[in-house]
Amino acid sequence: GGFGNKVYSGRDEMAVLIAARDLGRPIKWIEDRRENLMASNSARVDRLTVTMAVDAGGRILGAEIDHLSDSGAYPLGGAPAKSALMVSMFPGPYRVGRLGWSTATVFTNTVGRGAYRGPWQMETVGRELMMDRMARELGMDPLDFRRRNVIERAELPHTSATGRVYERISPAETLEQAAEMIGYRAFRVEQAAARGRGRLLGMGLSLFVEPTSTGIGAFGAEGALVRVEPDGSVTVHMGTGSHGQSLETTIAQVVADELGVEMDKVALRQGDGTPYGFGTGGSRSAVIAGGAARAAASEVQSRMAQIAAHLLEAAPEDIVWELGRFSVRGAPDRGVTIQDCAFAAYSNMPDGVEPGLENNAYYDPPNLTWPFACYIATVEVDPETGVWDVLRVVAVDDCGVRINPMIVE
Repeated sequence: GGFGNKVYSGRDEMAVLIAARDLGRPIKWIEDRRENLMASNSARVDRLTVTMAVDAGGRILGAEIDHLSDSGAYPLGGAPAKSALMVSMFPGPYRVGRLGWSTATVFTNTVGRGAYRGPWQMETVGRELMMDRMARELGMDPLDFRRRNVIERAELPHTSATGRVYERISPAETLEQAAEMIGYRAFRVEQAAARGRGRLLGMGLSLFVEPTSTGIGAFGAEGALVRVEPDGSVTVHMGTGSHGQSLETTIAQVVADELGVEMDKVALRQGDGTPYGFGTGGSRSAVIAGGAARAAASEVQSRMAQIAAHLLEAAPEDIVWELGRFSVRGAPDRGVTIQDCAFAAYSNMPDGVEPGLENNAYYDPPNLTWPFACYIATVEVDPETGVWDVLRVVAVDDCGVRINPMIVE
C-alpha cells in the first residue's frame, strides 16, 4: 500500500522527470529511508481543545473545538484545508446536537503535512478522550455514556451536526459486540478486586467513523473497460494502480460474479493506456473502481443475452441465465455458453449489428462510504514504576460487503 503518502507527486519526482527530459535519457532515482523521512509527507501534529455540553441525563447537547495544526513546510495536497475538513468529522458515531469549531494552521521548518495513513483520526482521539472525561464528571460508566449517545440503526439515515450523511452504519452494534467479546462487566469486577490487592488494571474503549471512497473533483470517477475475448476469457482495463491492495483479485471477483464466469478467466490490466482513473488511493478502489467494473460487466452481460437470443432464435426477454449458460425460458435443453456467445460476437453477427463484446463504463459515487469500528483494550500499570502492559485488545470492524473474504482476512 501507499498509505496516503504516494497520492501526490513531490519535488523529487518532478526533478527526476525534468532531468530525464533535459538529458534525453532514462533516469532512475532510488530513495533511501533517510531521504524518505526528510522529504515525504508526515501527518497529525495537531492540538485540539474540546469543550462539550451534556444534559443531566448524559446526552450530548453540543461541542466546540479549537484546532491548531502544524502543516510543516511546503505541504502537498491542500493540507491546511484538509485539517479543517477533518475537524468537521468530530461528531463521529455519536449524536451531537450542535458543533462549532475554529481551525488554524502554522508552517514550520519540518516536512510537509500530507495524507499519511489518511489525514484524519486526530478528531477521534480528541472526541474519545472527552467522552471519558464527561463520563467521569457525570459519574457514569464510559460504556453506558457511549450507549446513551451512539447512533442506532433505526435512526438511519443520520445527518451529523456538520452535514455528514450516514446511510449504512451500525456503531451501536459494534460497540455491543466489542463489549461482549472483551467481557466488559466481568473485567470491571476483576478490576475492582485487583485494586484492593494493589494491582492497577485499566480499560479503554473507542469508536470511530472515517470517510472513504471520496468522489470529489479529480477523485470523482473511475472508468473500466470489460471485454469478453473470442475464446470466452475476460479482460478488464482500468486506470487503477494496485500496489499491494490485491485489486487483481478483487476486481476479477466483481467482474466474474457479474458475468457468471470462473474467476481465473478474468485478467485485470492496469496502466496509462486504459480508461480514465485517478488511481489507487484514498481507500477508494474497491468501491469506485469496483463500481465501474461492475457497471461495465453488467452491460456486457446484457449484450451477451441479446447475442444468445440471436443464436437461439428467441426473444431477448425469453432468455434466462443459469449455471454458466443462456437458455430459453421453459426449454432448458436449448442453451448456449458464454464461449458460444463470445465466438459469435466476433464472427457470426447479423448485418447491421456491431461485432465485438465489450463495454466502457464510469462510476461516480453519490456519497462517501463510512467504515466504522469499536476497539477496546485492557492494560495493567505497575504502581511503582508506571510501566504498563497491554493485556488484551478487541477490535470489531464493520467492513461492509466482503467482495473476497480471503483478501479481507
